[in-house]
Amino acid sequence: METQHKQFLIGLPGNGKTTFLAALWYVLFAKEVDTALKFVRLSTENAHLNRIAKLWADVQPVERTFLGVEKYVSMFLKVPRSSHEIEIVFPDLSGESFVAQWKDRQMKSEHAELIREALGGLLLIHPEKVIDDYWITEIAPLADAIRPEERVTNELPISGASGASEASGNSAKPVWDPQEAPTQMQLVDLLQFVAALNNRRPIRLAVVVSAWDRINENHPPESWVELYLPLLWQYLRSNPETFVCAFYGVSAQGGALEDADRLRKTVYPSHRIRVVKSGESESHDITAPVRWVMG
Repeated sequence: METQHKQFLIGLPGNGKTTFLAALWYVLFAKEVDTALKFVRLSTENAHLNRIAKLWADVQPVERTFLGVEKYVSMFLKVPRSSHEIEIVFPDLSGESFVAQWKDRQMKSEHAELIREALGGLLLIHPEKVIDDYWITEIAPLADAIRPEERVTNELPISGASGASEASGNSAKPVWDPQEAPTQMQLVDLLQFVAALNNRRPIRLAVVVSAWDRINENHPPESWVELYLPLLWQYLRSNPETFVCAFYGVSAQGGALEDADRLRKTVYPSHRIRVVKSGESESHDITAPVRWVMG
């Protein structure tokens, strides 16, 4: 018996979506570690997955997905000791496509349809890619410096782009760039897209803090999100009827690419992976967040 189970995969540029898929495919195919899900077969061509998995195993930079060459990955998996096959469908979308959702309020029809049909998905966050918030104490003096007649425009001295024309006699003023908005603001907005399109309640969401090896502080993943992305954490905790969440710390590569020589010495590449979930033992099982979303 087969069941199709679609999951969305959300993440801003450079947040580890393709690396996660590469490690997932390698682990499922290589069968070097115990996993919560077992591979049965693919329902799409595997050239893309094989290419990124080989780069991952060799500790080479995994090629990013760019606009116009985005792919949908579909594979049949099953829970161990079960004959029930589940088709998991993931979008391997560019981070720029999610920026476009935030910035231009646009979404590809294929992605919108997947979100409508998904039972849940993964939200990936890279701790070193987080754009911090602006404090009111920083913004207020800048806002006061703008002449009243200019406050109706989007010319706020926050980001680096030049605004006013020097030919007019005015000094150049920076123009606010939506891409420079705080990361947690962008992520909450992307999740509101999901909530508006998907009528399932609650939506199962695995929040994955990627590059977990870069975090030296002794925080479980949920506490890290609460501390560094409080708006996102409050949004999720304040809307339990919309999202039910689990928080994971995942190091899909196992370390920085600059440390490739050491990482290549690992006998089984799957053993480089670190998966951390509050209240559970650390493991190499990168299928765990996907299995949790399945319920």
